[in-house]
Amino acid sequence: MTFVTERYGRYEIKSGPLKEVWGANAFRGKALVAKAAGSSRDEALSNIKARLDELDAIDLSGRDHEGAPS
Repeated sequence: MTFVTERYGRYEIKSGPLKEVWGANAFRGKALVAKAAGSSRDEALSNIKARLDELDAIDLSGRDHEGAPS
């Protein structure tokens, strides 16, 4: 099995097999933003995308109506 890289919004997700599970790491630039795992590649990707959506929602909640930090 090979590692796969894909874009998700402003993130780059790298996924692949890890021993008995599948893992996925999300990066923004060179910084690791989140990690997730699952029993399949699809599950690991679904888990990490949900986590990234949560992080983006938290980031947006800290901004005013015009999008500037409060």
